[in-house]
Amino acid sequence: AYSLGWTKIFSDSGPADAIPFYKRAVEIDHQFASAYAMLGRAYGDLGESMLSAENTTKAYRLRDRATDRERFFIELNYDLQVTGNLEKARQTGEMWAQTYPRDQSPRALLSWIYQGLGKFDKSIEAGNDAISLDRDNLPSYANAAWAYIFLDRLKEAEDTVQAASARKLEFPDTFLRRYDLAFLKNDPAGMQRAIALADGRSGAEHWLAAREACVLAYSGRLQEARTISRHAVQSAEQAGQRERAATYVAGIAVR
Repeated sequence: AYSLGWTKIFSDSGPADAIPFYKRAVEIDHQFASAYAMLGRAYGDLGESMLSAENTTKAYRLRDRATDRERFFIELNYDLQVTGNLEKARQTGEMWAQTYPRDQSPRALLSWIYQGLGKFDKSIEAGNDAISLDRDNLPSYANAAWAYIFLDRLKEAEDTVQAASARKLEFPDTFLRRYDLAFLKNDPAGMQRAIALADGRSGAEHWLAAREACVLAYSGRLQEARTISRHAVQSAEQAGQRERAATYVAGIAVR
């Protein structure tokens, strides 16, 4: 069940498909630390912070039952999902990367952590290092592309997204990055293409709808933004992502 969860993490809908398998793994073995850790990570990726913290904490309490490599992940994830201590997460990630120099996982996670710390150049470096170790690791492409966007290096961000697409890594993140890049380049046709590509894709549809609502509001079209936001809320609820849906409702209230 745990192994099947891993295969589902990199399917079209990603974490949403993986969760039932990780839940089955911890039902079979209530002390399976790594299964709790992955369940926490999957919920975190879906924006379900309470469920993420609950399962990540269980993993942390059982971490002595895990291997050294798994403990690195559990402890880093605990600081990302529970304590919010990014500096400690960074230290754990860097130690993990030094201990396992051929492991892409710490570098992919460090790419995300460096962004949270405002270290965008280091985020790009870590993301590209992870890609060089595993060409099919989508989070590394997504993180590197986002860091390029933060530095206004849009051509390199676009090249990174295209490199992911060339390997058929089409996930919610890639559709969202396409939309963001088209917006920043003032390319309405490109924005619509990104929305069309995400149509019917589990997990991607409500992300793009929420982004489209932001752009409509930015353009002063508040009634249209509210309508699109409601669609994002319904789509997220149908996908079982209640906290994500609540975030979209909060966006409507703020606007």
